Amino acid sequence: MNTENDSSEILPLLQQVAQFFSTHERRAFLVGGSVRDLLLHVPCVDWDIATDGDAPRLARELANMLGGYYAYMNDKACRITIKQQPTTERGEALEAAKSWETVLDIAPLHGASIEADLRLRDFTLNALAVPLSDLVPHLSAGMPLPLIDPLHGADDLAAQRLRAVSDATFQQDPLRMLRAVRFMQRYQLTLETQSEAMLVRDAPLLVRVAAERVHDELYAHLTPTAAAERLRFLDSHRLFTVLFPEFAPARGMRQPGLHHWDVLEHSLETVGSLERLAAILQASPLESDPLAEQSDIVGIRELLTEAEQQGIFRGADLLSAPMKLAALLHDIGKLEELAEQIGGGFTVNGRMVGHIILGVQYVQRQAVQVPTLEVAQLDDLLHIILAHHTKEYGSPVNPSTIEALIVHQADLAEAQLTGFLEHCQRSFGADGWTSYSANYGGQLRVP
Repeated sequence: MNTENDSSEILPLLQQVAQFFSTHERRAFLVGGSVRDLLLHVPCVDWDIATDGDAPRLARELANMLGGYYAYMNDKACRITIKQQPTTERGEALEAAKSWETVLDIAPLHGASIEADLRLRDFTLNALAVPLSDLVPHLSAGMPLPLIDPLHGADDLAAQRLRAVSDATFQQDPLRMLRAVRFMQRYQLTLETQSEAMLVRDAPLLVRVAAERVHDELYAHLTPTAAAERLRFLDSHRLFTVLFPEFAPARGMRQPGLHHWDVLEHSLETVGSLERLAAILQASPLESDPLAEQSDIVGIRELLTEAEQQGIFRGADLLSAPMKLAALLHDIGKLEELAEQIGGGFTVNGRMVGHIILGVQYVQRQAVQVPTLEVAQLDDLLHIILAHHTKEYGSPVNPSTIEALIVHQADLAEAQLTGFLEHCQRSFGADGWTSYSANYGGQLRVP
C-alpha cells in the first residue's frame, strides 16, 4: 500500500505536470518554499511552480488534464487542488483508505529570467529554484539536483541562517517581518545581523498590512509551543506594540494586589502559564509541578477528561491560537483603567474590575477590522475576558466554558508567583535571585 508521503504516488503526478509544460513549450520551475523543504527533506504537499507562460490559462488547462480543482487566487498565483487516493501495488485505488490533497500553485515569472524572479523574493532560503524537468529524475533516481541559487540561499539554509534578499525586503511587504519570526521558530534559524537591523528599522511599517493578513500570521505565531518566547522576540524588535499599540503604555505600568509583574509582563507571562498548565493537564501522570498539586488543577483535569469522553472538548484545543490570544488579551482593559481610573479603580477585594468591560469593548472594536474572524471564536474570546476573574472577584459572570476556566486558572497561576518572588527578594535581595527554572522553565526577571 502506498501512503501520503510515498514518492511513488507524487512522482507520476509531477511527471505529468513536467510533460504538460514541455508539450506547451513553456519553461517551468519548482520554486521557493517547495525547494527549501526539498533540501530539508521535509514532506511537501504544496508545490510552487513558476512559468514564463500565461499562468492562469495554463493552470486551468492543467487542472482539467489532472482532474483537479482550479482556483484563481490573485495576479500572483492560481491554485490546483488534486484529491488523491492510496493504491495497491497494482495501482488499484483503496476506496476505504483516507484520501489526501496535493496542491499546485502556478505563478508567472516576475522579471526577465528565473534569476530575476528569485531576487524579488523575501529570504534567500526561499530564493531557490529547480527546473521542473529535472525534478522527477532527482526524486526517482537520485540524479544531481541542478539548483538555481543566485543569492546563496542553500548556504544560508545549511548554516541555519535567515537572510533577507535585499534592503527593501520588509518595505516591499511588511508582513514579511512576522514571517521571519515564524520561519526562525519553524526551522530553528538565526536572523542574520543586517536583516535583524532592517526588521527593527522597518517595524513601524507593519501598520500598512491588512488586518486579515496580520490576523492569520499572528495565529501562525501563537499555535506552536513557546508562543510567549516569540511574543517577547516581537517585543524586543519593536513589532509587538505595532501589532498591539494599546500595550505601549503597559511597560512599567505597575499593578496592585497579587501581581509582581507590570501589565505587559503579566500579559506575556500568562501565555506561558497557559502553556505550562496545558502540559500539566495533558501529562500522564500529573507532572511534578507545584501547580499540579493544587486541588483546582486536579478538578479541572477530571472535568477535561469527562468533556473529551463526551466529545465536547479536545485537549489539543488548550494550546490553540484563540486560547493563547485570549490569555494575552485578558487584561487589555487595565491599560485604559489604570491610565484613566475608569470603572472605580480597585473596587472588589482590592482588585480592579473596570478593565473587564473595557477589555470586552477593545476586542469588539478590533474584531470589526477582521471580517474573516469566526463569530464563535469572537464569542469565546469575549466570554473569557468577561469571566476571567470569576464573580467572586468582580467579573459580571462566572466561567461557563472550559476555555474560560483554563484562562482564569492560567491568570491565577501566574499571579501566584508573586509571593514566591517577593520572598526571594526579601531573602536574597533584588539581584540575588534571577531564575526559577526548576518548575517554570524560564528566566524570571526580577526588577
